Amino acid sequence: IRSVLADKKEALLFDMALETAMRLSEMFTLKTEDIDLKNRTIFLHHSKTGHRRQVPISSMLLAKTRSLRARRRVAVFRLVAGW
Repeated sequence: IRSVLADKKEALLFDMALETAMRLSEMFTLKTEDIDLKNRTIFLHHSKTGHRRQVPISSMLLAKTRSLRARRRVAVFRLVAGW
């Protein structure tokens, strides 16, 4: 599946969904400031249950998200037409 993904963001979206079991709605509301690289967690402000939660991230996902931290307060994924 990764071989047909158009860009790094799509591959990251796929890997994040696979490794964390996060919902698309959680991933599309994720901002770079919600990713804590030091503690290897993602902080979700609004989950399905309406409660906040933290999601652990693997070493592989950690490496892929490092480049996102350079841009603070930016949506990690953008919802565009066709999704």
